[in-house]
Amino acid sequence: MKIEAKMRELGLRFPPLGAPGGLYAFARRTGNLVYVSGQTPDLGGVLQIKGVVGKDIDIPTAQKAAELAALNILAVLKVELGDLDRITQFVQVMGYVRCAEGFGDHPQVINGASQVFKALWGDAGVGTRIAIGANELMTWTTHCIEPVQTYGRDNRCIYLESLRRPCHDKEAYANDARCFHRICRDRAGPRQIRRFPGGGYAQRG
Repeated sequence: MKIEAKMRELGLRFPPLGAPGGLYAFARRTGNLVYVSGQTPDLGGVLQIKGVVGKDIDIPTAQKAAELAALNILAVLKVELGDLDRITQFVQVMGYVRCAEGFGDHPQVINGASQVFKALWGDAGVGTRIAIGANELMTWTTHCIEPVQTYGRDNRCIYLESLRRPCHDKEAYANDARCFHRICRDRAGPRQIRRFPGGGYAQRG
């Protein structure tokens, strides 16, 4: 089942995105990784939940705020990649929780976001993670969550036949790039040779 179909089945929707709150991009790609700037529990750039977890806000409410931040992440990825099915793995999630002194349940709070990713991608939605407590966060939000994902046409490394430039893996394959790396060629093992429409060949292990 496609990711957006799963979202509809679970009653999850993309929140409307506002503009960045500073001099930064919502997302940036390098190789087959896409980095997303920290997202908060917003609707159209308007913060929905403010306060201090463990003082003004209980854990269930904080988890719902983390879920909304996660949905904002998915909205950013939808704009950046066009298709959430291009995401093959969540690599890392960093979560910040504005909390009271002595509060220690940061992992439970950030589970509100991680559960969204796991519900949609299964084990591929579970990456490494850190949950950090903070005295203050921007605009008095309860959370800020920042993920890193891999994306591509499939979940296998792509090997392109040339000996001069480093391999760009999936991005080179998706963009019909002419990129070559002897190490990739040598480690490919069983190969399927594919001819690009514009000429040149790629091999896939």
